Amino acid sequence: MPQNVTAILGDPKAITEAFEKLIDNAIKFGSTGEKIEIQVQDSDGPMVQITVRDYGIGIDSSEQQKIFQRFYQVDGGSARRYAGTGLGLAIAKAIIEGHGGRIGVKSKLNEGATFAFTLPKYATMTQ
Repeated sequence: MPQNVTAILGDPKAITEAFEKLIDNAIKFGSTGEKIEIQVQDSDGPMVQITVRDYGIGIDSSEQQKIFQRFYQVDGGSARRYAGTGLGLAIAKAIIEGHGGRIGVKSKLNEGATFAFTLPKYATMTQ
């Protein structure tokens, strides 16, 4: 962890699981051979923000809020290109919100997706 980022208070195993779900999603829907960017940003406020960005197929704006629902898949037909249960993002959201954070996505088709989530700083939780 960068030295200038404040620690967060939470279940390390659960937060790791949420983070892994977002990275798995970026790998699955990112372009082959393209990079995935991960950033951790501290602020003067009570939250730390983490972003996971891929440069893959992207998500249409009409689908962006639905993707956090359990079992929802953008490519949900019987001839799907991408395997999965449609639970990864729902699980990540539940974990993050269970820790007092928020998650969202910004994306355009064929330009990739950026998932950003926040978690409360340790000092905020202990005051």
